[in-house]
Amino acid sequence: MSSDFDEGSFPKARGWLLAFSSLLIALWFFGADLQAVSVLGTKIDFRRNTEHVWFIAFAINAYLLLRFYQQQPDISYSGVKEYKAYYGNYVRNIMLLLNRRSIEKEVLQRGKGSIPSALKHGVSKCVFETSEYKRFTNPSEKRRYIRGMKDVIVTHAYCVVSHEKDSGVVTTSTYQVDRDCPYWLICLCVWLSMVKLWTKTSYATEHLFPYIWSGFAAVVCLFRWHAVINP
Repeated sequence: MSSDFDEGSFPKARGWLLAFSSLLIALWFFGADLQAVSVLGTKIDFRRNTEHVWFIAFAINAYLLLRFYQQQPDISYSGVKEYKAYYGNYVRNIMLLLNRRSIEKEVLQRGKGSIPSALKHGVSKCVFETSEYKRFTNPSEKRRYIRGMKDVIVTHAYCVVSHEKDSGVVTTSTYQVDRDCPYWLICLCVWLSMVKLWTKTSYATEHLFPYIWSGFAAVVCLFRWHAVINP
């Protein structure tokens, strides 16, 4: 291997791992004979311990996987801006879907005091201005995905009251309504956001796929080795 690889580089480590794992999978799939190799046009036949060739291939693959693990940057989901955006959108949209009726009811109830008596029996509707996801500190929270934090949906809305007979229309003040996110919804949005991150960005192909591919290659090596030593 080159000195560049020995010095360490995440892209190089990933490239070596994927290349070697792909080679092993291809050799297994096409039924290649690992007891003989060709180097610069010269055929080399292995004559001793040939039953352990696949185990040696497994060991090399494991070494390359270790190097990939060592070079992988320390990136968490919570630190990826795309993940934050996906999570915030999922939480806000689902919370609004689940709480729209209760928010409307609360806003209309709070707006009753500012409605003139002439319009008390008019048609009232709630108009949403803004809604946003916010995270606050909560030291008492010990659960995994929200440890030390609290997720809240903050909505601003107002009432519009109209009466056809009196031709009157009244708009109330804007009210703020907060709703705490339940933990089950937080868990759901975490996983939805991770899946979206895997499929819409290069996170999965760069950080997750090499583990899956090299793991498959390792299983192939062990399977072939076991088949050779236990015919």
